[in-house]
Amino acid sequence: MRFRHPFILQIAVLSLVAGCASVPPPWHEGYLDSLDEYYDQGTGAGSSRAQADRNARISLLGYREGIHIGNVTEDRVRSYIEDGDEMIVEVLSSKGVERVSGTLPPRTQIVERYRGRSGAWWSYAVLEKTGAKRRIQTQRDHRLSAARLRSVVPGWSQFTKGEHGKGMRILVAESIGLAGLATFAVLQADFEDRRDKVRGVGTRARDDQRWYDDWANRFYWGGMACGALAGAAYLYSLVDGLTHIPPTYKLLLSKAHLQAGPAGLAVVFQQPISRP
Repeated sequence: MRFRHPFILQIAVLSLVAGCASVPPPWHEGYLDSLDEYYDQGTGAGSSRAQADRNARISLLGYREGIHIGNVTEDRVRSYIEDGDEMIVEVLSSKGVERVSGTLPPRTQIVERYRGRSGAWWSYAVLEKTGAKRRIQTQRDHRLSAARLRSVVPGWSQFTKGEHGKGMRILVAESIGLAGLATFAVLQADFEDRRDKVRGVGTRARDDQRWYDDWANRFYWGGMACGALAGAAYLYSLVDGLTHIPPTYKLLLSKAHLQAGPAGLAVVFQQPISRP
């Protein structure tokens, strides 16, 4: 049997590329209430990574000072002065122009960045709250243990670890692979059955048998491609679930669990709530 028409592989690749499209993270427009007890937070946007990082730190400083200015963009910064480690900033908020000043501890981190299709950057800054270290470590270990146990179900471990985009891509790949494998197996069997039912010994009969056999071969290789896709997605999900450790804040970001419904079991995850 020869692989004459790799069309199913092309469809699978295109579907995965579409699934990998850049999706904004949940923090890109504001603070996350689900992390409020663990971290001081700040989000910022800018035309460059450096601008986004600076604006995220401004937002975090405001958060620590009790001025919740949310996502800081370049057009909202009215003035910016940096004196050593101290920042003195005037930012436009819903209440008007507010003055934010102070210093950030060295342990402040930019833990994630996102670049949109327009080329703009977003940055997410966090600072572990005083006295939260033990709670963070306990939750981290608990969530990581749960994710490893759930790695046997494609995508479930990734949802548990807060990596929703990766989990969704794994589910899409696994679904395409299994559905394609089943569909092509049925089509292959049907065309082989039609080939075997062709009667006669003339040229037309041989042409009909060859035509059905050619399509049965194509369906066979289509099924093999889909099976390989499903197997690769499962193996990747398993290995990633057992070995990959995302940043701690992601482990604390959301929960995922299996929930029974009318259509059977489904992976359900709790999205964090953004505060403007």
